[in-house]
Amino acid sequence: MTSLISQLSSCYQNKIDHVRVLAYLSHCQDDTSKAKTLQDLKVLDQELDSIDQLLQQFAECIQSEQAAVVEAKNLEKDLTAQLERLNHLNANVPAELLERLSSVSSSCNVEKENEKEAVKEMKDVKPAKPSNAEVIAQPGTLLASDPVTVEELDSIPHYIRGRLSLKFVNSILENFLKVARIKYKILNKPKSAMNQQTLAKFRKFKDAECDETAGFIFVTDEDLREYGKLKMDLSTKNAITILRHTDRINVLKRNRTTRYLLQSCY
Repeated sequence: MTSLISQLSSCYQNKIDHVRVLAYLSHCQDDTSKAKTLQDLKVLDQELDSIDQLLQQFAECIQSEQAAVVEAKNLEKDLTAQLERLNHLNANVPAELLERLSSVSSSCNVEKENEKEAVKEMKDVKPAKPSNAEVIAQPGTLLASDPVTVEELDSIPHYIRGRLSLKFVNSILENFLKVARIKYKILNKPKSAMNQQTLAKFRKFKDAECDETAGFIFVTDEDLREYGKLKMDLSTKNAITILRHTDRINVLKRNRTTRYLLQSCY
């Protein structure tokens, strides 16, 4: 394109030179006509110079656009290479990673379901059963609950249960009961027999109570961590969900504290 513009400019320049030669060689014109002809040629020469400058600017724009096209093609090659690598990764994802992603997705679904059911359960919390109130009132009472059965575990959806064993689920339940025994042993102890450390624990337990827990045996997530050494990992959370579905516990959340109400204690 640039060469064509140069050729066009040279062609016009040659024609101007020829016209100038013809004007000087013309003897049939007077001085006035010759002067007018030279003036016209000067004007024409200026206009051609302007055209030549515009053509040069046009050539520069074309070169700039050509450079942009080359850059775009290089970018397209890079993106194509990235897409090929991503397709390769997608087709060769390790099975272990897929299993973990599936587990995380299931956990998120479970937590969403738990939140919905927790809101519903908080609205439907009923007054305490007399048997639970009697347990709290009797010092030294050992809390117990029926373990989860094989039939109950099999009735739980697989996306909740995952690979959890019956033994593990019941061990979590026993951990809840162990912490509850420690807690209510302190609560049922006379204040006169408490030292400063025990009295501080007593007050902490009392601060966790609310209207919805009246008459219920319950433990908090903090109680489980402190007295049961329980880690709230994915398996533990799924086991708690199973205990809630099998009516062993009820979950109550108030003021950033999660309380677990033991439903079937005797």
